Amino acid sequence: METLHEKLKKFQALKFSLRLRLYAFFALAVLTIASLLFFILFASGFLDTEVSDKYLIFSGELEYIASALEKRLGLISSMALQMGVRISKNAENFLTDRNMTTNDLRLRTEILNDLLASEFDTVMFSLAQSRASGAFMILNSTVSARMRDAMFSRAGLYILNWEPDLIVSSTQQFQLLRGPSRIAVERELVMEKYWALEFNIGDADYFTVSQKYAAAYPKLAQQICLWNPVVTIAGSNYKTMLCSVPLADFEGNVFGVCGFDISELYFKRTFGPTVKNFKNIFCALAPFDGGRIDLSHAMISWRHLVEDEPVETTTLIPVKSNGFNLYSSNTGTEYVGLHKTLKIQPTGLPFEVQEFVLALLIPRKDFDAIKSGQRAAIIGILAVIFIAGALMSFFFNKLYVRPITQAIGAARDDGAENAPCLQDTAIGMNHMLELPSEHTPDSPQKLADEAADDAGVGAGTGESFWDTDAARKYAERIKTLTAAEKKVFGLYTQGYTASDISRELNISLNTVKTHNKNIMVKMQAASKRELISANIEMLKNGNQTLRK
Repeated sequence: METLHEKLKKFQALKFSLRLRLYAFFALAVLTIASLLFFILFASGFLDTEVSDKYLIFSGELEYIASALEKRLGLISSMALQMGVRISKNAENFLTDRNMTTNDLRLRTEILNDLLASEFDTVMFSLAQSRASGAFMILNSTVSARMRDAMFSRAGLYILNWEPDLIVSSTQQFQLLRGPSRIAVERELVMEKYWALEFNIGDADYFTVSQKYAAAYPKLAQQICLWNPVVTIAGSNYKTMLCSVPLADFEGNVFGVCGFDISELYFKRTFGPTVKNFKNIFCALAPFDGGRIDLSHAMISWRHLVEDEPVETTTLIPVKSNGFNLYSSNTGTEYVGLHKTLKIQPTGLPFEVQEFVLALLIPRKDFDAIKSGQRAAIIGILAVIFIAGALMSFFFNKLYVRPITQAIGAARDDGAENAPCLQDTAIGMNHMLELPSEHTPDSPQKLADEAADDAGVGAGTGESFWDTDAARKYAERIKTLTAAEKKVFGLYTQGYTASDISRELNISLNTVKTHNKNIMVKMQAASKRELISANIEMLKNGNQTLRK
């Protein structure tokens, strides 16, 4: 393999014009300065673009999940209202056939099992159609008032669907969580591990709240469909968010509730964040009261289904900060993110309903770590660009620009004839040879006078220019010129410009430049004045070489 030194020598041997070299040098200089300026602005935080990028990612993800969640819960709410109407009508017909009303359910408890069995198909069909994770109906009565805790015990059905996303359903994916055991036997259902005969409705807002509003506003009973904060069903570890609808007969008597649920597992599996650039990001479907987000009664979803959520059971208070919200908790933990109010509750009701928000959050320490890492990466890239630009600018300056500027300075100096002339410098001087075309050329007599003064003619030195070693070497160099180069050189020393020579000899300007380059190299001249001075001195001594 070639060494770096050999590659640099080959690169240096390439013939680049002066104009191209200057363009390259100034382009690198501009790039270096621009990268340094950008580095300073970014390091000072003036160009803090990653914050807006994160905001777009967060807001886009939040809108996507919120839209899907509102659509899904809205569909479940609509089907819950339909199921409530069907169960209310079927139950009323069931009781009418037995000369009973809904008010008799607390007195004639022996028919509760039969009534629940008769509504099993309605509940099962509604559950499969809604594709929720569970469906329930609860009657405002208990099988036996003599049971322990009968005050908080209510008869009903609760069927779980462990695969709600499957279109084709089988009895194996459904389990009985609450209800008479004979229903599970007759319907070949698996009884859930935490099965119980009846519901424990102590502190069960999903049972009491909707009935309270239906009793207060009987004409609106069929429009009440309320989503309740997350609860764990008493006597089990089943954590869920329930949508409850009141059951009321034709006369407006409320006798129970029914509805669907969204389980914790279903929420994690369906509505988790999909962005992968943020560690410990999670979303929460939580109650929103008095400007506070209650995570203790929220659905939490993050990237890993089998691990515990990276959050505490706490209340968050949002504060607007630089596009994002900063959420401080009563435990001292801080989160960064956004939240949006969800439209999942019915509107136009004469009473207030629970408000819910969807929040997309990340612990502040993780957010700051990502921000610091990205900033460090960008600063590192800018630093590398700046250092590379500075080194390349120095390289081009030393390799190309400095020799040319030195030669130009020497040509304008009184001692220009003593300046060395390198081949690379002569190549770059092509551009200088074009300059006289824009000005009035000096007359040959004027040039001769200047050359004679520089050569010391008439100074009484006692030694002519022709007798010197320089003159002999000059004559030898003249012999190395080709016939075409001698013609160009002859016109050149007479004060012709490159354009004049091109027209005089009927050759292209590029050809003239090529001859000029070769002449400068062969004659080892550092400047135009040196060539003319030597030529005039030789003419004065009778040398006719250039006239042949």
